[in-house]
Amino acid sequence: MNELMNREGADRKLPFYMSWPFSDNLYAEEEDEKDLEMLLGLCPKTARRVWPAVEDWCDRMEYDGSMMYDECPDPGEIHRQALRIQEHIRKEDPDDPEEGTDTSRLQDLIETLLFQEMHRRRRRRRRFRRHFIY
Repeated sequence: MNELMNREGADRKLPFYMSWPFSDNLYAEEEDEKDLEMLLGLCPKTARRVWPAVEDWCDRMEYDGSMMYDECPDPGEIHRQALRIQEHIRKEDPDDPEEGTDTSRLQDLIETLLFQEMHRRRRRRRRFRRHFIY
């Protein structure tokens, strides 16, 4: 039986457009982005305020050779970048009622969001770079 199936399968030829398997990575990426936007709407106010600054930093750091794509990013440098993001947020909104609250908690939130966004972008880069031959 198996011999008969192999013979039949060998006679069938695939059309050229079916020779490469279909990849739905772009659709999955779009779904992930929509899901992230929906979940960000559920985040606390402070996280929603910090998120655009973190995303902006990651946008600027998204290039070949960036520390964001190092095999093991330097935690000290990430801490310094989080401090810069915190200063930027305070310059944008100096009348913030949460200004006097614990700054270490805000710093921890920024670093956590930074690590999460870096992970998301590193994962996306690995997933899409596999499909291209250099």
